[in-house]
Amino acid sequence: MKMTLLGDGEHLAPSEQATQGVLGLPDHPDLEAELDAMLLDLVQAADIQLPDEVIRMCAAYMARCTELHVRIVRVEGENRGLRWIRTQQLDKVMDLIEFMYKAASRIVEIRRQDTELSR
Repeated sequence: MKMTLLGDGEHLAPSEQATQGVLGLPDHPDLEAELDAMLLDLVQAADIQLPDEVIRMCAAYMARCTELHVRIVRVEGENRGLRWIRTQQLDKVMDLIEFMYKAASRIVEIRRQDTELSR
């Protein structure tokens, strides 16, 4: 994940590799490469010190993963390899996204409570 500097500070943005296949269902190697790029972004570039940005990143990736999941379910009867990718790879990525989202949202809530208690 690249850090891009905008007018109001640093923000997390998906890397180019993670956003190459914006829509549709790519071929097996491209699908796996997209999932690998997502994992790389989630594991290495997510800065837990910016939990609101992690939440945004997780929301974007979950949307893409949900799109891929729906498209795979539609055609997995014709291509059994896609079922394996869905159950053994995509579902695991979605589990990680959900975990990171929950962790970041808890950090946001703890910070909110700290602010409330300090008043």
